[in-house]
Amino acid sequence: MRVPAEQLPEEYQRLSELVGDDVSERIQILERVLTPVLKELWQVDQELAAQRLSSGCQLEETMLQSLDDLGMDKARFEVRMPEFRAPKSYKDFPLPPIGGSAQVEFYLAANPGDDLHPLGRVASGGELSRVMLALQRHLGKALDVALLVFDEIDQNVGGRLGPIIGRELAALGQERQVLVISHLPQVAAFAERHVLAEKHSDSKQAETRFKEVAGDDRLRELAAMTRGTQITPTALNEAKELLEQARLTIREQVSAELARVQANGAKS
Repeated sequence: MRVPAEQLPEEYQRLSELVGDDVSERIQILERVLTPVLKELWQVDQELAAQRLSSGCQLEETMLQSLDDLGMDKARFEVRMPEFRAPKSYKDFPLPPIGGSAQVEFYLAANPGDDLHPLGRVASGGELSRVMLALQRHLGKALDVALLVFDEIDQNVGGRLGPIIGRELAALGQERQVLVISHLPQVAAFAERHVLAEKHSDSKQAETRFKEVAGDDRLRELAAMTRGTQITPTALNEAKELLEQARLTIREQVSAELARVQANGAKS
């Protein structure tokens, strides 16, 4: 601690009085007070570890089912808790580490024959987005996150899985703000608001412009995403059907969630 020169005599006196106290006796008193507290802390830490172990097993099962639904049926997902190793100086600071001694790590093998590795090291962009989508669906209510961004979540995904991913994103959007960058019309149809990103360039620079499309403009954009630049009546009908099916699915989701909440309220 820095002390101005004129206060040095006072600081010297204060430190002299502190050192003059019976420090060893004070330490013994503090140790007697802290010992039961530390014991209770470690007991709580072990209870937390047991709960995390139980919850991890449940999460593995639900995640495998969700990944199967999202087109990753060959993936393996594990929740691991590495053994806690105290640092050498730990005997001087016998407190559980911040967050508990049972730290949680997610491991993924996206393809058959792959070894399990920490999630952030093995997943591609599209795979990681789908894994995070599944995690958010199961853990989202426990996480204080206002905005979620999914980039290229439809990477390597065909039209068959598009509505499934769109449905999951729409359900997540009922709980928080979700921003999705997608090239798949089956996913885009589930959006509450559709924003078109267009790149414009000249000989000097390039820029990306954004504009919201709605009504007939949205139908034409979905048709273009489906069939290309030639927008035919058939393509427009397909786009209209995509939107109607997406809206029906969302209404069914909201009704099911409302019924679940009402049922839980009746039980309590």
